[in-house]
Amino acid sequence: MDQNAASTSKNTDELKEITDAALILLSLKHTKLDPETAFQLESMKRSTVAHHTPRPHPPISIPDHQIPSRQNRFLRPPNHHQQNRQREKKQEHHLPASSMVESLQDIVGQQGGSVKKDLTERDLNSDLECLYLNKEKTKSNFESFFSKEEELIYAKLGKIKEERVFYPQGYGADPSGIEDSSDAILKAVSDAFQVQKGLRLLPNVNDLGGVVIDFQGGNYVINQPIPFPPLSGNVVVRGGTIRASNTFPGDRHLFELSSKPSKHLHINSTTNTQNQISGIQYVDITFRDILFDSSFRGGGLTIVDSARIRVTNCYFLHFSTQGILVQGGHETFISDTFLGQHETVGGDPGERQFTGTAIDVGSNDNAITNVVVFSAAVGIILRGQANMITGAHLYNKATDFGGVGILVKLAGLSQTRIDNCYLDYNSIVMEDPVQVHVTNGFFLGDGNVVVKSVQGRISGLNIVNNMFSGDPSKNKAIVELQGEFNNIDQVVVEHNNVIGMKLKSTVGKLSIKGSNTTKWQADFSKMLLFSDRIAHFQYSIYSKGGVLAVHGVTNVSNNVVTVETDKPIDGVVSVLVYQYNVIGEEIN
Repeated sequence: MDQNAASTSKNTDELKEITDAALILLSLKHTKLDPETAFQLESMKRSTVAHHTPRPHPPISIPDHQIPSRQNRFLRPPNHHQQNRQREKKQEHHLPASSMVESLQDIVGQQGGSVKKDLTERDLNSDLECLYLNKEKTKSNFESFFSKEEELIYAKLGKIKEERVFYPQGYGADPSGIEDSSDAILKAVSDAFQVQKGLRLLPNVNDLGGVVIDFQGGNYVINQPIPFPPLSGNVVVRGGTIRASNTFPGDRHLFELSSKPSKHLHINSTTNTQNQISGIQYVDITFRDILFDSSFRGGGLTIVDSARIRVTNCYFLHFSTQGILVQGGHETFISDTFLGQHETVGGDPGERQFTGTAIDVGSNDNAITNVVVFSAAVGIILRGQANMITGAHLYNKATDFGGVGILVKLAGLSQTRIDNCYLDYNSIVMEDPVQVHVTNGFFLGDGNVVVKSVQGRISGLNIVNNMFSGDPSKNKAIVELQGEFNNIDQVVVEHNNVIGMKLKSTVGKLSIKGSNTTKWQADFSKMLLFSDRIAHFQYSIYSKGGVLAVHGVTNVSNNVVTVETDKPIDGVVSVLVYQYNVIGEEIN
């Protein structure tokens, strides 16, 4: 068989499968149709059933003119007398009892139809298998055939057979967002988390084999949180909008990966998470392509005591607490996600009133990558160790209005990397930072880095290779210290560039000219980050005319280096100073 013939055969088989699935769906309730159409469908049904038998037979080709159009389904009102005569000719009977048959009869019965005698239990098994496997193709190709009642049947058929994809619509969830869908979604989640084969991701965490909960692009309103059963993993949740109703509890989150309600979590404290990973409840759960709308009642997503969770390509709106709250566990990856309390693209007149936190992370080893926070009082809070933020754009609330772009807590044990981020009119605030790296960032609109003292400790802080742009009339410093620091080591602030702001650094270079003088003073007080602190210095002296003089540094205090000679000369003194010191190095 040549390639074209093979392709034609494949397309024909695929079309036939789709047609078969559509005919099965329609024939399951054909008593609602006029007798002529019903008889035509019954004939096609017999051919379809014959196709599923093991006997060899030539391919069934259904001409286009035999496929019933939407118009001929209701060409005339039903003729009840004629229908009665048809029923007399075709005696109905009950199928053998089984859960599958009872479910199907119940669904069809709700729509006023009945199951005909030539639909045997074996036929139903084949029908459901064919319909389930082809339901997506069937719906897209035969959507014009479906009435609203048939779409309801179509959705419900998905739950009759246990598969690896669970559709909340099949459990009665309302994709239009008119009716509450809480119970239906809870049931779908419960069923999905019961698909277990005895395998484990961790000694106490079940491997669900990649089971999928698919919202099929619907808008679902819920009046209560959706908790996920603990001790489970390898699950994908995707494709829809989850919106809080006006009765949703204001201290909870729409989805909760938590064995206890989120209102019982202590989220205002910093967390040393070294010993938290032993109680992992969830592993390898992915949330993808979902819009979380909290309707200003609570938050969007809680992730507690979890490992290797992914939140990707999602959208969080209208949270009053947190868009995403992570507590305990480790390795939650949040990527390609947008978060905002209010719909805005910047310059919002209500920006001063923004509240809430977009992302609150109280655990370690997490990564936040390529996210945008467009409205919130605080963009990202880091309360744990060894977290990384890359490629974030934060214009949630201007610093002048009290907003914070990134808040690094866990004083004295931060160990955080912030790379290639865009702080748009707001700042990075860190408390007693230890091993914190801020690099390759862009700070616009007087955005800067603020270091706050809790116990006066700074160690291993690098702020390098960043760009700062601000208002020259304000002359704001690119790095500000708030409070007293008495324990400082290994701090590098260097290789940054500024426009309209005050450059601060831990490295200073100055050259001072002198004419017929014996004293040169290099004042670094406006340049250096820390006051009265010079750990190391170097100097060189150039004397014009070849005059030789004895020279030396006579004083280093208040960030001023004084060089003197034993006789007046015309010359230039160049001084290089460092505020960097290693642990244990004494600085006077």
